[in-house]
Amino acid sequence: MNLDNRPSESLKPLAKELSALLWSKNGDAGKKIELFRQLQPALDAREPGERKEDPQEVPEDTVGIWKRISKEGKLFFRRDFDQRADWLSWADVHDIPPKGNRRRIVLLGESVARGYYYDPYYNVAKELEAILKAQRLTVETEIIDLARTGMGMQDLCRMMRSCIRLEPDAVIIFGGNNWELEFTGSLEPEDQENIQQTFYTHGFPGMKTLMEQKFSRLVSDLLGCADTTLVGKGIPVIMMIPEFNLRDWKSVEPEQGMMWMPDGANEKWLCARDAAREAKKNRDMDRFGVAAAEMVGANPAHPLGFEWLGEFHAHCGQYEEARKAFATARDLILFTGRFCAPRCYGLIQDGILKEAPALGIRVIDLPAVFAHEWPDHIPNRDQFLDYCHLTIEGIKLAMRHAAREVIEVLTGKSIPVSSVRASALFPDKNVLAIAHFGAAIHNSHTGQPAELLRYHCARAIGYSPEAKQPMMEFMDFATRRSSSIFCKSFEKIAAGRKMRQYDGGVVSLANPARRKLLDVDLVDAIVNALHTVNIHLGEEIGELRTKEHHIGPEGIDLLESFYSRTDYNSFIGVPDSIVYGARTTESLFRFVFQGDGSGLAFSITCRTPGREDDGKCIGIFVNDVPGPIAKVPMGARWTTNHFTIGPGQLRKGLNTLRIGWPYTFQPLQPVHSTSHHMKLKQVYPVLGEISALRVRALQVE
Repeated sequence: MNLDNRPSESLKPLAKELSALLWSKNGDAGKKIELFRQLQPALDAREPGERKEDPQEVPEDTVGIWKRISKEGKLFFRRDFDQRADWLSWADVHDIPPKGNRRRIVLLGESVARGYYYDPYYNVAKELEAILKAQRLTVETEIIDLARTGMGMQDLCRMMRSCIRLEPDAVIIFGGNNWELEFTGSLEPEDQENIQQTFYTHGFPGMKTLMEQKFSRLVSDLLGCADTTLVGKGIPVIMMIPEFNLRDWKSVEPEQGMMWMPDGANEKWLCARDAAREAKKNRDMDRFGVAAAEMVGANPAHPLGFEWLGEFHAHCGQYEEARKAFATARDLILFTGRFCAPRCYGLIQDGILKEAPALGIRVIDLPAVFAHEWPDHIPNRDQFLDYCHLTIEGIKLAMRHAAREVIEVLTGKSIPVSSVRASALFPDKNVLAIAHFGAAIHNSHTGQPAELLRYHCARAIGYSPEAKQPMMEFMDFATRRSSSIFCKSFEKIAAGRKMRQYDGGVVSLANPARRKLLDVDLVDAIVNALHTVNIHLGEEIGELRTKEHHIGPEGIDLLESFYSRTDYNSFIGVPDSIVYGARTTESLFRFVFQGDGSGLAFSITCRTPGREDDGKCIGIFVNDVPGPIAKVPMGARWTTNHFTIGPGQLRKGLNTLRIGWPYTFQPLQPVHSTSHHMKLKQVYPVLGEISALRVRALQVE
């Protein structure tokens, strides 16, 4: 884990000034954007999930962002003004009072425990407190919310140590989704070398076993921390194991790289994949199930086969088998180094269930709870807004079980969960609307299907027409070429603060430097949702896309992020490069055609590094035109090729250009370089590289 890659201390004054302006109702919007622009490079340089705190023990007078102060002879904790930039990651609570007569329950955890998308208007802590209050216990209770978005293993251990200063009567730990980053960060160079050599010798199964052993030790260490810091001091601990959106969440391109397999197994996998696609298209579910099983047999490291096998079992009503297949697809990411979305792996679940009870730690296994509550149902969008963040329904069920455990801890009485009712607390419809719109944005930027984006946008508008204004502002700045923070519509959405519950509504909406997306599927989903309330902007958005992205005689570069990327996922461990690299057999590009009667001229400079086959070509396809519109010889050397597409094969507005990379089996050659990037290239061979891809409009005759 890179703890040295932190923003310069010199940026703190800028961050403090920006934080103050964001919290001010009348702050200068222009100043906000200018400050954000100055901070953007530092934000982009940080690794996903990287902690901002010092990894050493926190000062004795602090608990998270709260610092101990004395007032009128009483000690309590107040939010530290010097940590304002981090306030949005924590509960919107300014003071934590001294402990009184009420029994104090401390909640620790990550964004799931924060109630991400609904917070600060509704969250896990508020629901739990409302449930306990309605139970009319003989003892009064209070919930101290110390959950923090992005909390990892080491963060959690520090919070266990520091939360004792609040004198808790019990501690709930609701987390496990962010622990993978701790695992990858704990790998020393010798660990990387050992994993690599194991892969060369024993392939994926051997590498998987080795990594399971190392990760299991980290889970044991965390449980040991809970034992020594809390349980050992007589403080009861309740651990909640998160569930995952098994049914709706789909693996994305970086997760679907073709890991090297012996004996041409990937060629068998590709044949089975094509057969499964065809069967799915024809709704031949029997053949689909057979082909999915063949995919799993050929390449057990690829998530797509398990996802499709899960779909088949769910279709057949075999829900237990479906859950296992979907869970395997979820867990493969840990062993293949392609982490894209936080998740609680089965390895974490098994470790907690095995070791926690022996330490006196109570466990709420949400995967088992969900399976019991909905035996004929796979966890999906009804319980999750994205991969792991719960809907109101999911939060209320989870907190009923948490409340049951708290009641037993405080009273010594065991009660059935059926006697614990969900609270009458609900966020208002505007909060629900923005939660679904925020979910649509996040699902889009993490590569999820257009159908899911349409669902969340429709729910947003269905809950409240208030969502339409930020939706329209988002469409505008998403479609323009300029960086989002320089668009008036972005300024409006930031100043209006209607998106506050979506991670503050500013940083999460701004595009990373030089990586702006065209957000085609999301903008189209918004257009469809607005259409249901008689706001018709499809033609207007089409005209704006053409104005901003049309192809003129001077041409455009299709390697720009607008046209070459559909989400913000990336292949972990591979540095940014001016060369586009493909680890899957297909690459998709989008472009906007003005429809003025002219054709388009393309030029591509590409290669298939380390691979040549005279009998195979790189195929180039446009839209739904049957067959390739051009073929490029496969070769290990860089070559430049030109082709044209006539107006009859193009659509006015958005078009797609798909490049099909041929797969050829190559024996595995050990890499002697110490570069992690070079080792990844062996495990996940680059099937194709593009150094230039340009298109220009031909003159109309």
